[in-house]
Amino acid sequence: MRRNLTRLFAIGAFCLSFYAYGQQKPITGRVLDSNGFPIQDAYVYVEGSDKGVYTDENGNYTIEAKDGDVLGVEFIGFDTKNIKVGDGASYDVKLYEGKGTIGLKELVATALGIEREEKALGYAVSSLKSEDLNVAKDANLINNLAGKASGVNVYQQSGTVGGSSKIILRGATSISGDNQPLIVVDGMPTNNSYVDNGIAGAVDYGNPVGDINPNDIKEMSILKGAAATALYGSRAKNGAIIITTKAGEKGKVSIVYDATMRVDAVAKLPNYQNVYAQGTLGKYDVEKFNGWGPEISKVSGEKFKNFLGQDVTLQAYPDNVRNFFNKGITRINSISMSGGNIDGDFRLAYANTYVTGIMPYSKYKNDNVSFNVRRKLSDNLKISASGTYSRSVRDGLSAQGSNDPNILIDGILGMPRTANPNLLREYTYHNGDITKQYFWDGKKVNNPYFILDNNKISSDVERFFGNASIDFKFNSWLSMQNRTGIDFSTDSRRTIYAKGTAGELTGKFIDGLHRFRVLNNDFIISANKEVSPKLKLSANLGHNIYQKEYFENTNTAQNLIEAGLFNYANALSNNPTNYQSLKRTIGVYGEFVASYDETLFLTLTGRNDWTSTLPKENNSYFYPSVSLSYLFSENLKSQKWLNYGKVRLNWANVGSDEAPYQLDFLYTNLSSWFSQYGAGGTYPFDGKRATAIPRVLPNRNLKPQNQISYEAGLEMKMFKNRVNLDASFYYIDTKDQIVSIDVPLSTGYFAKKINAGLVRNVGVEVDLGLIPIRTEDFQWNMNFTFAKNKSTVQELTPDLESYVLTSGWTGLQIQALKGESFSIVGTGYRRSPDGQLIINEKTGLVETKSDQNLGTIDPDFRLGFVNNFRYKNFTLNAVLDWRQGGKMYSGTVASLRSAGLVEETLAHRGEKFVMKGVNEIKDANGKVTYKENTTPVKDMETYWGHMSATKLTESNVYDATYLKLRSVSLSYRLPSKLLNSNVIKGLTVGIEGRNLWNIIDNVPHVDPELNFFGPSATGGGVEFNSVPLTRSIGMNLKVNF
Repeated sequence: MRRNLTRLFAIGAFCLSFYAYGQQKPITGRVLDSNGFPIQDAYVYVEGSDKGVYTDENGNYTIEAKDGDVLGVEFIGFDTKNIKVGDGASYDVKLYEGKGTIGLKELVATALGIEREEKALGYAVSSLKSEDLNVAKDANLINNLAGKASGVNVYQQSGTVGGSSKIILRGATSISGDNQPLIVVDGMPTNNSYVDNGIAGAVDYGNPVGDINPNDIKEMSILKGAAATALYGSRAKNGAIIITTKAGEKGKVSIVYDATMRVDAVAKLPNYQNVYAQGTLGKYDVEKFNGWGPEISKVSGEKFKNFLGQDVTLQAYPDNVRNFFNKGITRINSISMSGGNIDGDFRLAYANTYVTGIMPYSKYKNDNVSFNVRRKLSDNLKISASGTYSRSVRDGLSAQGSNDPNILIDGILGMPRTANPNLLREYTYHNGDITKQYFWDGKKVNNPYFILDNNKISSDVERFFGNASIDFKFNSWLSMQNRTGIDFSTDSRRTIYAKGTAGELTGKFIDGLHRFRVLNNDFIISANKEVSPKLKLSANLGHNIYQKEYFENTNTAQNLIEAGLFNYANALSNNPTNYQSLKRTIGVYGEFVASYDETLFLTLTGRNDWTSTLPKENNSYFYPSVSLSYLFSENLKSQKWLNYGKVRLNWANVGSDEAPYQLDFLYTNLSSWFSQYGAGGTYPFDGKRATAIPRVLPNRNLKPQNQISYEAGLEMKMFKNRVNLDASFYYIDTKDQIVSIDVPLSTGYFAKKINAGLVRNVGVEVDLGLIPIRTEDFQWNMNFTFAKNKSTVQELTPDLESYVLTSGWTGLQIQALKGESFSIVGTGYRRSPDGQLIINEKTGLVETKSDQNLGTIDPDFRLGFVNNFRYKNFTLNAVLDWRQGGKMYSGTVASLRSAGLVEETLAHRGEKFVMKGVNEIKDANGKVTYKENTTPVKDMETYWGHMSATKLTESNVYDATYLKLRSVSLSYRLPSKLLNSNVIKGLTVGIEGRNLWNIIDNVPHVDPELNFFGPSATGGGVEFNSVPLTRSIGMNLKVNF
C-alpha cells in the first residue's frame, strides 16, 4: 500500500509541474428547453477550439473559457445558440425547437482512437458513458455491460473472487479460436489472453480486462461489425471495445472520492431433501457420500457410527451446506485528482478493491494506480501519456470440474443431509498425524475442511499497460501522430496438494509463472480538406507494428518429505517445464472519408498485414471495407416530429491468422502424464525423460481465415428526442477457418491443420430509448436493447459433418454441426418413431444412444431493459437482463440427483415406479414393433444412478432461459445549498444491489449463467462443480472536492 501511494504522489508531482493558472476561468450554467426543462447531453463548446463538454442529467455544464470567447450550445432538434463570455461566470441557456442537426458535434471514439462525428458513421456503434458503467458497478468491468447494449453477450463464469467473465459481440464466428473482442484503452490494444489450466480441476484465475478500473472510464464505444474494426486488422475480427479514460479538465484542481461497500451471499443453492441419510438401498453406510440410506425419522431411536467412530442418533442438518459459505464483503474505494489549464491537463487516480469471498479463506485484492497527462508544447505540438499499474492477488481459489482432489464444491454441495458441519472440522487423526484425515472414506473422498486448511490455490498478477503519444500539426489540414503502447504482465501461481490429500497422498505443489509482453506502435498521417463549401475530404494513412511475447515456467514438486513445507528441497521429485512464444504483425492501413453537404458520408478503409504465424507464401493479407451513411432528416425538415434520421450501409472483408509455431515440428519435454481414472505419473520414469512429437501435423500451406460482412442500419430521433431508435441487420460469412481434423494414428499424429469450414451469422439488433415523462422535477428514461443472432455451420470438410469445439468427459462434447449451430452433443434417450422413450423391458430403464444433438448453446435472443427515474435529487436505476433459449448441461445437478440428495429424488422411494414409454419388440424376421412399458425399475437409487450418470447427457440438459434483475440503485445528491461548503462541491449517497433476483430460471439447483470452460473457450453451455454466483447489497458514497 505504502509503495503504491509513493508512486501515486511521485506521478502527482510530475503532473502538477504541468499546471499553472492562466487567464481562463470556469464558466458554469444550465441548458434548458423552451418550457424550462433541463436538457441532458447538450454540447457546449468554445468556438475556434477543441474544448467541449456535455451537460449532465440536470442540464448543468462547466467549461473553461476566457473573456471574449464565444460559447456554442447545440442539441439535436434545437437551434444552436451562441453566447459571448463577459465578466460573468454563469450563463443559463434556453434552446428553442428547430432542426439543429447539421452542426451537431456528437463525437464517438472509433478504430485507432480516431474521434468522428456520429452522423458520419456508416456502421453500428454502442456508446456507454461513465455513469452507465458505474451504477451498482461490479469489480469486473465486463459484468457492468450486461443488458446495456444490443449484441453484447456477457457470461459470468463463476462466483470465484476476482473471477473472469466472457464477452461475445453478436455471435461466435470461429469454430477453433477465441471469439472475444479486442479491448483497446486510449488507443492501445491491450492483452486479454486467459491462461487456463485445462478442464481437470479448472481454476478461474480471472481475465486481464478485470484490471481496468471502471471509475477511470470516460466513455466506451462498442464496435460490433467488421467495417467498424477493419483498421485494427485480425486482432479485432470479433469486434472491439474502445475505452477512453478520463482526463483532466481545465480549471482548479478537483478531487473525487468514490466508495462502495456491499455484502455478498450465495445467490442460489440446491433444494435438498432432508428425509434420508447416507447409505444404500435404505441401509445406513457411513462411507457412502449420498442420500440413499434409511429414512431418518424411522430410525430416530437407533445409534449409528459417524465418520469419527462416535455413536450418534441420526438427524438432518438442513443448513449444513448453506452454513459452509461465508457472507462475503466487497469494498471498492477510489480517489482521483485532476486539473489543468489552457496548455495542459492531468488526472491521477488510485483504486483499491478488496473482496472476501463466499468460500472460506478466499479473498481478492486489487490495487490500481492510473494517470493521464496531456501537454500542448506549442500551437502545433502536443504530447500525451496514460497508463495503469495494477496488482491483483487472489487467495483461496477453488478448483472446479472433475478429476482433481482440490475440487471443493462436489464435497460441499454433495454433503449428506446427516453430516454434522461442526464435526467436519475435526478431521485430523487423534494421534496428531496431519497427513491423515477423518471422513467417509479418507482415501477416496477429501474432507472439505482439510482442503480448505491445507490445500491452497493462489495467483499474484502485476501488470502495467499504457501508451505515449506525440501529435504534430503541420498546417491547418495536415497532421501526424505517433503512439507507442506497452502491456506487460506477470502472473505467479501456486497450487498445493498437502500430504494426505486423497488422490495425492504423498503431496505435491505446482508453481507457475506466466508472462506477457505486448508492444504496439501506430504512426498515422491525417489530412482534412474542405474542397468546396459542400464537399469535405479527410484521410488517415498509418503503419502498425504489433508484437506479443508469452513466457511460461512451471515446476511440479512431488513426493514431499515433510508435511506442510512447500519448497523444492522438500520434494523428492522436481519436474520443471517451460514454454515461450513470439508473434509479430506488421500492417499498413488507410482510411478515406468524403462528406457532401454534411448529409452524405462515404468511408473507405484498407489494411494489409504481414504475420509471422503463417507461411511466407500466405502471410500477407489485405482486407478492405466501405461504408455509407445518409442523413435523410435533412431533406424532411417539414416533418417536425423527426429530429434526426440516418440510414447506413457497409461491407467489409477481414482476415485472421494462426497461433505461433503451428507450422513447425516442435518437440515437447514431458513432466507427467494424466490418467482419467488412475493416479497418472511423472517423468523421469525409470531414470528416463520423455519427449513428445507434435500431436498436430503442421501444414505449410495454411491460408488466412477470411470473413465477409454486410450490415444495414437505421437511426432515428423523434418527438423532441424522446424516442431514439437504432436498428441493425447483419450478415457475416467466416470461411477458410483454421481447424484441426483427425488423421489415422498410423501417420504418427492425432490431427492436422487445414483451412475448412464456413460459419454464417445472421442477426438483428435494436436499441430503443424512450422518455415517457419529462418535467422540471421528474424524468423517466427507458432503454431497451434487443439482439437476435443465428449462427449456422454451413460447411466443414467433404468428409466431416461435425467438429469438436470442446469436450468434457464421457459422452459430452460441444460440437459445430454442419447445418446447425454450436451444440451440446452427447448420449441421449432412444426414441420410437413417434417420439416416445424406448424402455428396456428387463431393467425398466430408458435405453440410450450416443452422439445425439441435444440442442444449441446459443440463445434465441437477448433483451436488456434499463429504467432510470429522476425525481429532483433522487435517482433510481434498475437493469433487467433476459436471455431466451439455448441449452446448458449441469454436471452438478447430475451428481446431486445420482446421490439422492435433492428434492426430486424423494418421489417413488419404496414404491413401484414404471417409466412412461414403450418397449421395443423385434421378431425373428427383424420386424420391430412397440408396446407400452410395464416393467418397473429396480429401485429409485438405480433409476437416478442411470438417469444422472455422466454417460447419459440428455437427462441433465436444460433450457438456459433466464430473466435477471441485474442491478438496482437508489441515490440522492445533496443540493449545493445544503452543502454550503467551499471544499465539498458535491456529495451523493446511495444504496445498491447486484444479481438480486432470478425472475425466470429453468435450471434446477444451479445458476444457468455458470460456464465450466472459461472465457477463452469457443464452447460454453456446460457447468460442473462451479463456485455459486453471489447476490450483493450495499451502499455507495461519492464526494467531489
